[in-house]
Amino acid sequence: MNTSINADKTGKKIGHRFTAGISGNPAGRPKASGVDKIAKFKETIDKNINSVFYKVLDSALNGNVEAARLIFDAYGLHDRLTDKEAA
Repeated sequence: MNTSINADKTGKKIGHRFTAGISGNPAGRPKASGVDKIAKFKETIDKNINSVFYKVLDSALNGNVEAARLIFDAYGLHDRLTDKEAA
């Protein structure tokens, strides 16, 4: 950051906030950032999808409303539930 900011006669600051040609982040983005973390997360889910699904299903069958909502949302079962309740 440029520290040579002076005030002129009106009291306004003169100069620039940053020095030209000097990066504010010389190290750059960390290697395991954003995209890499998402890719690793998706890979982990893909490897364990069956156990994750059955864990959520078991939780839903034991009364976990949020787990049941996940399953209903994933399989579009809301319409079936409403049709049966109306009959």
